[in-house]
Amino acid sequence: MQPEFHTYDLGRVKAAFLYIPITGGAAESEFITIRREEKAFQTVKGNDGTVIRYKTGMRSCIATVSLLQGSRMNAVFSAIHAADVASDNGVGIGPFTLVDLNDASLLEAPHAWLQSTPDEMKFNAKPETRAWEIFIADPQIYNVGANIVLPFAPIAP
Repeated sequence: MQPEFHTYDLGRVKAAFLYIPITGGAAESEFITIRREEKAFQTVKGNDGTVIRYKTGMRSCIATVSLLQGSRMNAVFSAIHAADVASDNGVGIGPFTLVDLNDASLLEAPHAWLQSTPDEMKFNAKPETRAWEIFIADPQIYNVGANIVLPFAPIAP
């Protein structure tokens, strides 16, 4: 059996927040990282060796978008966050979508928001990274993908 061969292109990873495509200025090492807030299942272990598995019901996750200092998306995210902080009605809450057309990874959620501005801003001889955290409350689709072509075409943002 021959080993599998695949290619990867960051340009085929598409993301959008509040229907605004997240484009331009991807950081050198990482662009978008998705991490679960909590595991879908937890366990309780008894003194006698009994193990009980239970569903947590938690589905939320955080998308960290790492942008270079000069990316226009920093200004876009800053404006969204400032408007959200200044409003009483959650104007900064909206959909988040990530589609990896390389391997069929897909994340879609109707309710997401910027948690805050980046924790730090560095100014050096070369451009630094700004890390924005987007809280994703309720992903409806969370498919990790498999570097395969699916029989359907995911909807790109």
